[in-house]
Amino acid sequence: MDASSSHGLMKRTGHYGKKRALIEARDEIREKSRVIAQLNETIAELKSNLEKIQNKEEILRKFEEFYV
Repeated sequence: MDASSSHGLMKRTGHYGKKRALIEARDEIREKSRVIAQLNETIAELKSNLEKIQNKEEILRKFEEFYV
């Protein structure tokens, strides 16, 4: 293998290495985006549950004020 073919091989390998790194980065971003979406869904559910609990507590407090 002469110097010019060796250089060409290194360039191709470097290109594919960079391409592979970009694909891996893309996959990692997609996975993190999926996890973020799940966390946002969980947060929304927790907020909803908290609001329900707060509403029940408010109803109980008003009931106690009125009847006790």
